[in-house]
Amino acid sequence: MSWRSSPRSVFTAIGVITDVPQWGFYLLGLVWWIEELELDPFRLIMLGTALEASLLLSEIPTGVLADRFSRQWSVVVAFVLMGAAMILHAATTNYGVLIASQVMFGLGWAFRSGADIAWLTDQQATHDFTVGEVLVRRQRIILLSAAVSLPVVIVMGSWSLRGSIIVLGGVVLLGGLVVGPLLVAGESAPESHGMAMADIARTGWKITRNRPTIRRVVGMVFLLGLGAEAIDRLGFQRFLTRGDFGEASLLVTGVLFVCLALGGAATVRVVEARLSAGVSYNSMALMLIVLAVVGVTAVIVAPAAGIAAGLLLQDSTREALVPVTAAWANPSTDDDTRATVHSFISQAEGVGEAVGGLCAASIVWATSVSAALLWTVVLFSLAAVVTKPKEPTVAPAA
Repeated sequence: MSWRSSPRSVFTAIGVITDVPQWGFYLLGLVWWIEELELDPFRLIMLGTALEASLLLSEIPTGVLADRFSRQWSVVVAFVLMGAAMILHAATTNYGVLIASQVMFGLGWAFRSGADIAWLTDQQATHDFTVGEVLVRRQRIILLSAAVSLPVVIVMGSWSLRGSIIVLGGVVLLGGLVVGPLLVAGESAPESHGMAMADIARTGWKITRNRPTIRRVVGMVFLLGLGAEAIDRLGFQRFLTRGDFGEASLLVTGVLFVCLALGGAATVRVVEARLSAGVSYNSMALMLIVLAVVGVTAVIVAPAAGIAAGLLLQDSTREALVPVTAAWANPSTDDDTRATVHSFISQAEGVGEAVGGLCAASIVWATSVSAALLWTVVLFSLAAVVTKPKEPTVAPAA
């Protein structure tokens, strides 16, 4: 079977083309924001908060659009918005435009969020695969692809940080031209095609509210989101400022990012093995969150080398948690509202990150970066409590 006719391969290509350039964007962006633009911790956090606020407002409408009209075309729109947002971000140093580009990127991410998983699940009717296994395998391929591509990004960045970000945005746009036709060629209307959009939203909300597994996943991702912005923005800022790497900042951060990608891929491989051995998605999520707490704690108390180790541990486990969370929730969704329910889950995380970003910025302003990172430890620990298994430890088949 050609990869073009394999839903698993097309689904993996969607993830690689949209996620791998993000690794390069974030690497180059961090060095640009901190070393060249000299953004303070408050402004760094507000960049992420703008993105999450955009997700907060757009997740449900885009999920309903995907369920009502086309899951395939939602993914195509995502390619366009995400690529254009990267290009816009590097086109100027104006902080207002940087914020606007983050809003655009969040909208693009919302169009893809849930729509690609819903489309993949639709393909099970005519193809033999397990959604959970494909989700975990895709994440491992994304991380390995990031590790391979990041050295190229480092070389590009030594030429021009902003120019390289623009190139990465172009890669996403061109990737959409390749994968888009493969998605829409075999397009079929979702089962909810005849439903009113308001009915889709109401049904999706009812499922999210009433099904125990979905409720627990929502609680978990909300708490993780509350704590995420502090570590995502301030962890690397702490590493660069304490390390004082000067002109070597891009190279050092690039090496760290390669290690993060390889560590994430290795962690996902371990997760695959444990799930195959019968460990439930629920139990696996708990183990990953506990390890993330240990990693964030190291970032707070350790010197530069220890900060790098802490970032490696927390990032690797959180990367592995992404497919585990989606696979845990997916069997509790219905065909006609699947993208909408996944959007409700993503919105819970977005609400957490938007609110958590504002809280973290306030803590930094009033106290210190260490206090904001301690906020992350507390919230991640609460997420572990919410995730503690209350069900059999056998992984679902889908």
